Amino acid sequence: MLLISLALAIGGILLAMYMYLIDTALPERISTQFRGVYRLLIAKYYVDEIYDRLIVQPVKRGAAWLWAQVDVGLVDSTVNQAGEFVRQDSAWLSRVESGFVRNYALSIFLGAVVVIGYLIIR
Repeated sequence: MLLISLALAIGGILLAMYMYLIDTALPERISTQFRGVYRLLIAKYYVDEIYDRLIVQPVKRGAAWLWAQVDVGLVDSTVNQAGEFVRQDSAWLSRVESGFVRNYALSIFLGAVVVIGYLIIR
């Protein structure tokens, strides 16, 4: 097997040297004589086109659908709703938290009264 591989490699190198150094018109004659085989080899057996049609395009369509439905529809809307909740909550909280210490002391005092009242009644 080793000798067969070596002989084929050397034969290919010698044939390429002959075709591209000595008889430069030979590749053109071969390509016109065997046009179908030449096109098949140039197109690499159409493996890239088949792979693109069977694998790449369906994956692209699936990814576009996932982006539109899951990312935009679910993830973005959830994040936007969380942001809206924080915005509304902070608007209410900004009225309660005025920055005055006396207001904070009053709310702590009222909270303590409510907790003590709950404990007494219970």
